[in-house]
Amino acid sequence: MPGTIIFKPIQAHFTPDSDSDSEDDSPKSPKQFKAYCKFKIGRRSAQSESTNLNELHAEWSQPVKIETKEDDEEVKLKVKKEEKRRFDNTIGEVEINIQKFLSGKKEMTQWFHLEDGGKKTGEILLHIEYVPGEESSEKGEKDEK
Repeated sequence: MPGTIIFKPIQAHFTPDSDSDSEDDSPKSPKQFKAYCKFKIGRRSAQSESTNLNELHAEWSQPVKIETKEDDEEVKLKVKKEEKRRFDNTIGEVEINIQKFLSGKKEMTQWFHLEDGGKKTGEILLHIEYVPGEESSEKGEKDEK
């Protein structure tokens, strides 16, 4: 059933080596940078606001909305680290089955394991809510072509 899924990333904890691809990996560099969540369902995507990541912990406060279609099966969530001089690095990712939301269950809050290249890089606490038939007007949403 078409509608809107609202994703609210709450917090994340990362493993000590999950930011090893950072621009400055020297031991004296502060382990503080900005991280954000990118959600993708089919060709539609949206991302959260960037938040400061202190050491190995991040917190977010704003929800992200994505319009759904009846045949959508999963959302791909990537937690990314902003980089100033090159492409943003993926800290970790997870695929979440959303069929249970489209066919009945309306919301849940759960920890999900993040991986990068088959290696566990942390976990994220995510609140997911499905609103049937509601159109999303979130400006962060776009259709990728």
